Amino acid sequence: MAESGPLFSSRILSFFPILLGLLAVAVVSVCGDLVVSTLPLRPGDAQWRLLAVGGFLGLVPQVAIMLVLINVTAILGGVRGAIRGAAVVAIVGAAVVLLAIALFGLDFLQVRRLVAESGKRRIDLATLKTALFSGVFALLLIWTGLRGWELGKKEDSGERPAREGLFVGQR
Repeated sequence: MAESGPLFSSRILSFFPILLGLLAVAVVSVCGDLVVSTLPLRPGDAQWRLLAVGGFLGLVPQVAIMLVLINVTAILGGVRGAIRGAAVVAIVGAAVVLLAIALFGLDFLQVRRLVAESGKRRIDLATLKTALFSGVFALLLIWTGLRGWELGKKEDSGERPAREGLFVGQR
């Protein structure tokens, strides 16, 4: 079987860490926007919590897509550390999303009592949509994280390196 050459030149490969850095900053920027939009903090107010957690869950698709872009870029660039880092972020992020869905549901039940009868159907559907899509993206994040973790491992060539030193049967 013929050996294939590198997919990209060394000049292009030197660009991948920069691209990974830009994507990582984009993820942090999206999360920063969420923090700024929830200020001032009012954790004792169920309506504020519902809006804050709902805003967080609304950003899950964007962050998931950015993590996939980080994975693709890292795979193409051969940056195993970035692949594994994105995998850890995806798995931890999925756990946080699943916890947030539970808290979102509890706050929804508190806030629903305060909504006028004419608006209950609309808030029910909006909350259901947000929770369902967030759950689907949490499962996709888990899958992305597990696959990324596997892809980040070193490939085993099957050959063992020749050992120097002690030879059996030699005097």
